[in-house]
Amino acid sequence: MKPARAGAAAALALYALGAASTACAPSKESVERGRVLVAIDRVRDAPAGEIPVRRRLIADLEHTSAVVPDIVRARDTCVAAYRSLVDGTELQNGVRAELEKGDPSPTLVARLLEAESLIKQSDIVMPDCERAIAGLRLPGHH
Repeated sequence: MKPARAGAAAALALYALGAASTACAPSKESVERGRVLVAIDRVRDAPAGEIPVRRRLIADLEHTSAVVPDIVRARDTCVAAYRSLVDGTELQNGVRAELEKGDPSPTLVARLLEAESLIKQSDIVMPDCERAIAGLRLPGHH
């Protein structure tokens, strides 16, 4: 091959390689989906008894950037579900600790009812969170 043709062939090969690598790059939506799924998985995988850790992870999830409507919906639904669960669990733990001390305050019953309400709210929203996660993991298979 002549030097001019060899140079042109090399330039064409580099261009094709660059175009191919650009075509294979993940879309912005795919990157966004991945970021939100990782943040959700961190919340789900955190030990249930580690309330401060779970609160931080829920806040991280809540602040994970998203603009695609299905991804925003999944993020926000899971934040609502897990925040209600953590809030209810924390209240429940406080009530339990107060009962163990043997000196319950007059607000104990109200706090217990609030804890139960928050946990029930989480139970209602959690299936929506799970469906949203499934939708993100299998886009286009709703």
